[in-house]
Amino acid sequence: MKNIISLLMILVLFSVFGCTPSDSATNLKETEMATVEYVPPADGKITEEQMTRYIATATEMSKELNLISEKMQAFKAKYGITDDAQMDDLSKVKAGAKEEFEAILKEWEQKEKDIYSKNKMTPSEFEWVAAGLTDPLNTDVQKKVEKALSGE
Repeated sequence: MKNIISLLMILVLFSVFGCTPSDSATNLKETEMATVEYVPPADGKITEEQMTRYIATATEMSKELNLISEKMQAFKAKYGITDDAQMDDLSKVKAGAKEEFEAILKEWEQKEKDIYSKNKMTPSEFEWVAAGLTDPLNTDVQKKVEKALSGE
């Protein structure tokens, strides 16, 4: 589980570096958002509007990841889980552990979908913006995003 949380945190943190949804993604329902592939602009530039949505998405993701992380720590304490090996086979831990863990994961997945939907951003657009922030072409945007996400 620690690995899952670490992976999620890395995704959000790596993503600290911004896009408007493609026309095909603009009016989609929440359930369709996750499957739409973002088509990046030919010029590779992140727009101010994309930057704003990216910052909002990354900020909310970070807050929710912190809450889920707290729930996971409480879960581990409740079931006396002290190492990753125990997380790999929850059926050997205690009755109800596996179900409770799955409920926490399901809650995270729903919150993640809600955040993307609320900010009108698909996961693929979010990832493109994150990667695009490392491009020298987007240095000015990267600085703004870094400042916004650092709380300065």
